[in-house]
Amino acid sequence: MNCAILLAAGSGARMGTSVEDKILFPIMEIPVICYSIKAFTDTKQFDRYLIVYRDQAQKEQILEILPASFIEEYQPRLIKGGDSRQRSVFNALQELESFEEPVQYVAIHDAARPLINSDFILKLLTEAKKYQNAIPATLLTDTIKQIDESTASDSPLVKDLDRSKLRSVQTPQIFDFALINECYRKVFESKQSITDDSSSLVFSEIKINLVLNDQPNPKITTKNDLGYILYLLNQNPS
Repeated sequence: MNCAILLAAGSGARMGTSVEDKILFPIMEIPVICYSIKAFTDTKQFDRYLIVYRDQAQKEQILEILPASFIEEYQPRLIKGGDSRQRSVFNALQELESFEEPVQYVAIHDAARPLINSDFILKLLTEAKKYQNAIPATLLTDTIKQIDESTASDSPLVKDLDRSKLRSVQTPQIFDFALINECYRKVFESKQSITDDSSSLVFSEIKINLVLNDQPNPKITTKNDLGYILYLLNQNPS
């Protein structure tokens, strides 16, 4: 059995007051989270879904906008998130342990990335079956500079980084369930802080499998991202 975890519990603080909840915000009359739901269900490879919510009010709003056909076919479970992204993911992984049927592969996706598509999800799943994990990544085209703010000067020291050796990672990240569950457990036992799921594998010194994604897959973080995503959807309405 394969499962998808859709993370919707983020506070959205950087959106300011422009949008009440970026996950529920309608883009072209479709709530943001529903784009991810459609991409995953179109693969027909995921049997169960967990949606991680922020609070009771958001949970009720999510239940109101979920497609009836999705609820009927997949009976998604909604579970409460934690005080951080990694806690929310760990809560979801623990929930999967309670399923009667064992989970083989799990996809972890930020629901604030509505442009993910089913073809790329299938590619990631194929890669995960080969290497136990598949992490979407993009090449960097901008020049990246690292600053040192510890200097006494008003102008911090700047170091150029070799962008050919850098990648920007995204979601969904797909893992062998037993592997990611054990790696997350080690992260929490060691009281480590991570910002993406593949970092838990790195902490356990397990090689991660980066899969280049040449399609836009932005995350809604600020209000400016909404206009960009709307533009991209208009360019590719399918």
